[in-house]
Amino acid sequence: MNLFGKSTVKLKILFIAAEAAPFASVGGLASVMYSLPKALSRLGHDARVFMPRYVFIDDSKNEIKMEKRGLQVPTGSENNDSKHLVCNVKRRDENLKDPKSPVTTYFLENQEYFELRTNVYGYSDDTIRWALLSRGALEFISYWSEWKPDIIVSSDWQTGLVPNYMKTLYKDDPVISKIVSVFSIHNLYFQAMFDHRFVSEMDNDDGKSPIPPIVGDGRMIKINPMRRGIMHADAINTVSPNYAKEILTKEYGELLDDLLRERRSVLTGILNGIDYEIWNPETDATIAAKYDV
Repeated sequence: MNLFGKSTVKLKILFIAAEAAPFASVGGLASVMYSLPKALSRLGHDARVFMPRYVFIDDSKNEIKMEKRGLQVPTGSENNDSKHLVCNVKRRDENLKDPKSPVTTYFLENQEYFELRTNVYGYSDDTIRWALLSRGALEFISYWSEWKPDIIVSSDWQTGLVPNYMKTLYKDDPVISKIVSVFSIHNLYFQAMFDHRFVSEMDNDDGKSPIPPIVGDGRMIKINPMRRGIMHADAINTVSPNYAKEILTKEYGELLDDLLRERRSVLTGILNGIDYEIWNPETDATIAAKYDV
């Protein structure tokens, strides 16, 4: 039986992602972060999402409320002025009366790294922004949230540091140490804010060294979160069984094939499904004519 399949055991599952529909939608990841948690909920699991609160996400329109004010997220810096980044965590509960409502979603709010940005992606400090999201989520789970997940799922390089943090800085945490980490690969090509194929040997991230401080350390932008997610996660999955086989080869492994072959025992390909509520030709307003079977 697969990890999320039908079972008498009902799991608490938290997805940590840079985007999730309908709140922030840039690519296919946002669609998955909307549809997959809802599908798991229909199977009886308690699935939720943790993402940034961008400036364009309207609190009142989305019925978002404050969950934790003044969450101090450690940066790893030894500088007293930058040891913590202060964030808020907000929450939007699922509307059980609305079948299209997203699952319960938490939002990490930070003015400098999320609220003062017009776009989701495309900034030179994106690695720092996603490191803050990753560690902020873990801090929230560890020290505040009354809801403790059994499984944390992170996707692609943006949240690849989540399994790394869990296995290092949080390995002795009484809450985090009991949680299983899953790393989902949607596109292996994108690994950080650089082209991994042209990184010099001196700048290549081995994935084993400590994660640099989130702020005030130039090494942060040189790490490879995709490599670290693969290296430290308890389980790894991809968007299809075929893609799981392809990334084990030199041709499609994007210089991570050796590492993936080492971890193939925990690598699984799960074919992407389709959300019939969204892609339904009987109700789709974007096609020329609606139709059924």
